[in-house]
Amino acid sequence: DKCACRICGKPLRADSRQNHVGEHLLQHMLGVPHSQMTVSIAPLFPCGFCGGPSCSISIDHGRARSNCPLAYPFVVKTAANSSTSKPSTNVPIACPYTHCEQTHWKYNFHQHLDNHHPNWRSTLPPAAPLFSLISVSEDEQSKLRVPE
Repeated sequence: DKCACRICGKPLRADSRQNHVGEHLLQHMLGVPHSQMTVSIAPLFPCGFCGGPSCSISIDHGRARSNCPLAYPFVVKTAANSSTSKPSTNVPIACPYTHCEQTHWKYNFHQHLDNHHPNWRSTLPPAAPLFSLISVSEDEQSKLRVPE
């Protein structure tokens, strides 16, 4: 069952959409030009399934859930590990701050922190687990064709 990527038009199997769109989002986030984009990526909190602006994401019993018409459930813990076939680790992350119940895609999480917790860089200890949750390794960037 294939459906075209909303961003570049490439036909994709449903279960590879999160990984494929993750490549577009990481390139966009890091300012890498993408000549084959047919639709712009939302500037704030783009959806990890379609790149659009208005889809929600949540985690339900360890699985990603979204109202995106292109969404499919996947196991967050499994998808959070980069592999050769699925290098993108763009998964939903629940905000660890007390009284913040928001969940955002990993590649958007810096936007959330900057918008809702502006002092996060100075208040979190350097070894805080959040840093490892939101970091993107050089290996992942390389596999997703994002220059260092």
